[in-house]
Amino acid sequence: MPQSLGLLTAFLVLAADGSAINELLPSMRKNAALYADIEVRYSKEVRSPKLTSDEDPAHVTRWLRETYHAVWQGSLYYSKYRSQFETYAGAKSDFETEYGYDGEFTRVNYQGAIGNIDDRRQPPFPWFPPHNLGFQDLGDHQLADFLAVAPVVKSDQRLSAISRSDSTLMGTDVVDRVECIKIRCDAYVTGDEKPRSRYLFWIAPERNYLILRSEQYLVYASIDVPICEYETSDWRKIADGIWLPFRGSAILRQVSTDKAPKDWDLVSTTSYIIDSVNLHPKYPKEFFSSIEMPKDRRVYIIKGGKIVDTRVNGRSVETAVREEVEE
Repeated sequence: MPQSLGLLTAFLVLAADGSAINELLPSMRKNAALYADIEVRYSKEVRSPKLTSDEDPAHVTRWLRETYHAVWQGSLYYSKYRSQFETYAGAKSDFETEYGYDGEFTRVNYQGAIGNIDDRRQPPFPWFPPHNLGFQDLGDHQLADFLAVAPVVKSDQRLSAISRSDSTLMGTDVVDRVECIKIRCDAYVTGDEKPRSRYLFWIAPERNYLILRSEQYLVYASIDVPICEYETSDWRKIADGIWLPFRGSAILRQVSTDKAPKDWDLVSTTSYIIDSVNLHPKYPKEFFSSIEMPKDRRVYIIKGGKIVDTRVNGRSVETAVREEVEE
């Protein structure tokens, strides 16, 4: 059972040296394991409130809608998502992207235009499992690993710049009538004496130590106004003792040296709706490898992070060119 907040409050006083974070990590990891196998369908809508005078209307999205079907079974994953959007110039696009990792290779069909077959596990992005709705930047990592800057986080190119973090329990707080533990995490980049980013997390022990709210700050710009805020709502118990939020929101601000932080422009607002969740997906391994590569388009074969071959319709481009020259 989750530790009571009364005991945690007392523990915070006794563990002001920061060791309290390490005491929490095992409980956070134990609860995260409840979501190791999960299937989800959800939608995402992004709105940009205005176009600034120096932006090209053809390159700025007015609205974006994406629908996702994603599956995790341990380290294996699958995702297919559809993106529809319109720019301020009126141009509209509609395409699908499909990913799969079968334990050996990551296969990607990106918009039917480019294919990749990679011998590494590429961390899922931009989709994420529903229990990370309170901080989607985690991808499918655990918050405990993020706070500890674990090797699995360091291997993610999106997060690899973080060399270390200082995490502190700030006390307890209430978010949407739910008692939470508030954590501050200062993230450092190699060579920096001061933190580059600051994160605030509100996690709920009574809801499987999941994140109800989070904020991100660029320390050099402001430690009072966050550049990004995530919130969750519509929490439901999907199984005995297992909770999930079914709605979420995010706001992103534009850092500007010409304006006070309180006057920063709003870049976008995002809303998320979880449509369905299955805690017991049972797909065969072939499901995660059955990503059809785009036809008549280049497919890159990647080993150890380097492109070793390029194929079109299953045939090596280099071989085809050589044969054409020889003829």
